Amino acid sequence: MQLEFLRSCFLNINNNNNIKILIKLTEFGKINGFIQIYKLNKEKIKEIKNNNVKDVTSFLDTYYNMNTSYLILCNRKEIINVYNYNKNKWTIFRTKNENTEESINQFIIINNNNSLKMIGSSFTGIYLWNFQTGNLLCTIKGGSGRNPFFELWLWNNDRFFIGQDEILNFVKIRNDKLNVVKRFSEHKENIPCIKR
Repeated sequence: MQLEFLRSCFLNINNNNNIKILIKLTEFGKINGFIQIYKLNKEKIKEIKNNNVKDVTSFLDTYYNMNTSYLILCNRKEIINVYNYNKNKWTIFRTKNENTEESINQFIIINNNNSLKMIGSSFTGIYLWNFQTGNLLCTIKGGSGRNPFFELWLWNNDRFFIGQDEILNFVKIRNDKLNVVKRFSEHKENIPCIKR
């Protein structure tokens, strides 16, 4: 018997917040062939097929920019799949090492020098992509099973925080490079969440 479960989030389409995304997953978290979009009254609006998404989805969220809605799936093998709802088009964001079994745990998107950048975190790395093209611009390595990168939190258009076990890193983007500005190591426990 194959167990199934769902991941879900809300999607804003034409200023209508009553849209819900459901991704049907199999026992091991793999997408079962389709993504379904419903109104809250259970009326199905659309079904999206994506043959590129074949692996575990660890994180799901949406992003909006200039009246365009995006659905973003973080997957194992350090890959992010971005679906442009308005254009019905998928873009794949890859790290240079696709042989890993790690997942992208979280992402943030920033407008840096009038260019959208996506930042994703895995246990061992932080990745910076050009959001329009999906090209990988920069990587910070250094996390591990004992000190994993995990929580990301946006400070402004070129700075963000990274929770790495009990260390809080303050990072700046300069010339499409990630630079750690300051490390705060006063914490004695893991940092599971960062908020202002």
